[in-house]
Formats: sequence, structure tokens, C-alpha cells
Amino acid sequence: MRNLTVILAVTLMILSCWLAYTYHKTARQAENELNQERYNRMIAEEGLEKSLGELEGIRTELSRTEDKVKNIERLLGETKDMNKDLKVRLDKASQIQKELEERIKGPHSVSGETSALMPAGGN
Repeated sequence: MRNLTVILAVTLMILSCWLAYTYHKTARQAENELNQERYNRMIAEEGLEKSLGELEGIRTELSRTEDKVKNIERLLGETKDMNKDLKVRLDKASQIQKELEERIKGPHSVSGETSALMPAGGN
């Protein structure tokens, strides 16, 4: 009976050691997986922070670009207005020039005809 008790105790010790070893191996594996997950999460967070910084820079650049576009559109509008004004002025100047040319041509041709009809030295 004593032999049976010793054999049973040794068997239980061996089984306990095997269970402890299996538990330890599983725990170490879980710890390694947890550490790897923490590392991956840390890298992902750093990447996210970097991306957020880049996004903020892009937003700032977009804002500056939108301001530039607004200024260009404003200047374009002003230029269009100036061009319209200059075209109106040019049309008026052309009209005035035509009227003046007609006035200049009109009296000369009439006075030329009258002078041809008048004798030289008369007046």
C-alpha cells in the first residue's frame, strides 16, 4: 500500500509539473502576443498622430490656397469690370473720332466745292 501511495504521489507530482509547465508555456505565449499587440498598437498610434499632423498641414495649405483663389477671383472680377469700362470708353472715343472725322471732312468738301465755284481772289 505504501508503494501504491508513493507511485500515486510521484505520478501526481509529475502530472502537476507537466500542468505547471504547460500553463507557464501558455502564459508566456499569451504574454508575447499581448506585447506584440501593444507594440502594433503603439506603432498604429504613432502613424495616426503623424497622419493627423500631415492632415492638419494639408488643411492649412488648402485654406491658404482657397484664400489665393478668392483673391484671384476678386482680381479677375475687377479686371473684367475695368475691361468693360475701357471698352465703353474706347467705343465712346471711336464714336467721337468718327464724328470729328465727319465734321472735318464735311466742311472741307463743302468749302472745297464752294471755293471751286468762287472765282479766285473773291471774298
